[in-house]
Amino acid sequence: MPQRHLLVIIILSMGVSACVYLTGSYMEQTRAQGVARQVLERIYIRALREYYGMLNDVHATLYPSSNDTPDTLQPLAGGRSSLGLHIVVAPQAKTLKQNTDWQVKLNLAELDGEVRPPRVDAPATNLLLDITDEDKHMGVRISVDAWMTGLLADMGFHDIRYRMSERIDGPVTQSTMEVFNDFLLPELAISFEASSIRQSFYNPFVPLLLALISGLVMAMLLMFAYRRQRAEEALDMSLHREEGLTTQLERASEHMQSAERLASLGEIAAGIAHEIYNPIAYIESNLDGLREDLTALTEFIQIIDHASDHLDIRSPFYQELLVAYQRLQIQDTCMLAPQRLQDCTDGIARVDQIVRDMKKLSRHNSSEKRICDVNSDLNSVINIARSRINSNTTLEINLVECPPIVCSPSQIGQVVMNLLVNAIQALGDEGGVICLTEKIVDQHLKISVSDTGTGMSNEVASRIFEPFFTTKPEDQGTGMGLALCYKLIQEHNGNIELTTEVGHGSCFTVVLPMNRGDGKDVNGK
Repeated sequence: MPQRHLLVIIILSMGVSACVYLTGSYMEQTRAQGVARQVLERIYIRALREYYGMLNDVHATLYPSSNDTPDTLQPLAGGRSSLGLHIVVAPQAKTLKQNTDWQVKLNLAELDGEVRPPRVDAPATNLLLDITDEDKHMGVRISVDAWMTGLLADMGFHDIRYRMSERIDGPVTQSTMEVFNDFLLPELAISFEASSIRQSFYNPFVPLLLALISGLVMAMLLMFAYRRQRAEEALDMSLHREEGLTTQLERASEHMQSAERLASLGEIAAGIAHEIYNPIAYIESNLDGLREDLTALTEFIQIIDHASDHLDIRSPFYQELLVAYQRLQIQDTCMLAPQRLQDCTDGIARVDQIVRDMKKLSRHNSSEKRICDVNSDLNSVINIARSRINSNTTLEINLVECPPIVCSPSQIGQVVMNLLVNAIQALGDEGGVICLTEKIVDQHLKISVSDTGTGMSNEVASRIFEPFFTTKPEDQGTGMGLALCYKLIQEHNGNIELTTEVGHGSCFTVVLPMNRGDGKDVNGK
């Protein structure tokens, strides 16, 4: 592979890898952000649960049942949750009041209160609850810093910064902060610094692996495209190398020593050249490239298989790879594909041998140009064509007395035979009229084959002489017949003209110069 092509493949693959890495990093960061949000929501919900549990204990203290010890505040401190370790309780809130506290006057029955932020900045966050319920009062001072630190430690997180503030209804200016309103009271909010939590859930190897795989896939696709282009170039070279053999096969298939041999072998041999041998060369060339591509693809699958061994088997990406590997039966495919490819190669070799054997059966120089009577070979072609038409089809013949001209009679007969067969197929079972007409115009012999079939559209007519273009079903034609006819007439310095209209049939006209091979026309001028 040339260095410039290799450099282009590397640059494009790296570009794709970079795009995939950026996209994968963004998706992984989004996922880590979502997980961090869920973790902080669990901390937030647990804090609310402990807070409302503490309020329930306060209510039980203010209204003790017969089984409870009245007038004691001891059950609140060191209570049933971690919050009980970080509160101080008193009959009156004013005995616990400090200027650095958040002060809340809480109506226990309504769970509604009035919040006042601390008057001065404080190194620690404390919340003083002045709880009232009818005529009963109680003061509870919560050490929020110690409480939240304990909750975060229970969840496995340390050194997570947070801040309690008044309710935040507008947008958050810092993207690293996760804000939860309605913290303890509707008027309060708590904000967590989530960057460290997000980082703990962010896996940098996921975007790297995606970038590596996408780069390898892109490189494989580009190499496949390059090899396919090289295979097509190799096919063109192969066709040129085989042109001599193909020409000899075409000549051998069409030159008949008698009308009987033309009737039995003419149509088959004419079809061999353009319906068998050219596809053989094309398939052989592509099978060679396909074998290289299959080897490269198998190696790539092995690399992916080895790379997957380093993934966490519980990760969704690994599970997706495993399901695809089993569903697509990759192991069986890699094992059976080489043998299937070899079977195809053996089959093509067999077809190639059959073509070569056919060449041996009819080895003669049918393309040799000589002075001859064109009509003598056309009469044999007409006899073969008559045997193929049905009772609903009429074949009209209008030949003129034509002087001898320089041509390959077997090739001219092959062209006319192909045009007649196409006309018969165009009429089908419904039948119609086919006319074979000769005219001499301006030192040119014009041989026309017309039919009363359905005709062709302008789009089809513009491509009718292209190789491999056909309007017939897939199992009835290869699109090489008219292309070969056009080539043979060009070798005679002639041309094929087409006149057609949808619903009014088609007319193919073969135009041949009338000369004797010495530069003079048939009149000696």
